[in-house]
Amino acid sequence: MRIAGGVLIIIVAVMNLVGGCGYVAGGALVGGVGGMMEAGGDEGGVEEEGAELADAGGNAVMFGYFKLALAALEIATGVVLFVGTAAMLAKVTAGLEIINVGIGATVFIGVSVFSALGLIGAILAFLGAQQIGAAATGGGGGAAPPPADPPPVAAPPAEG
Repeated sequence: MRIAGGVLIIIVAVMNLVGGCGYVAGGALVGGVGGMMEAGGDEGGVEEEGAELADAGGNAVMFGYFKLALAALEIATGVVLFVGTAAMLAKVTAGLEIINVGIGATVFIGVSVFSALGLIGAILAFLGAQQIGAAATGGGGGAAPPPADPPPVAAPPAEG
């Protein structure tokens, strides 16, 4: 699970990098258009529409920055899943990816194939982190195995 989770979370990180850049660029464009409508609107209602567009653009830019930061965390998570350390980083990143999918589904675009890949990647990363934690505590299967018997001592050489 660790390797599969690491590979998939890195693929999800690339998707978040591309999506984050798109949200930042698109949000800045929408926010700029909204600001121009707000500043130059002499007709009734144009200022309100411009203010709404500016707010929506600002929200998209912030979500884009969140996706970019999350992509960096996901790349780091993929590496630690390959190496087998830092289980807590993988668990936190998996939780943030689930929050990312939730925000995208409720506020912006809805559920898509990318959302499903994000959820599957987060689940596999979390399971891989569980494997890292289980390996660190001796297998995670309950009680620790009994200690091994000491090696046999060789008989002293015979005199004579």
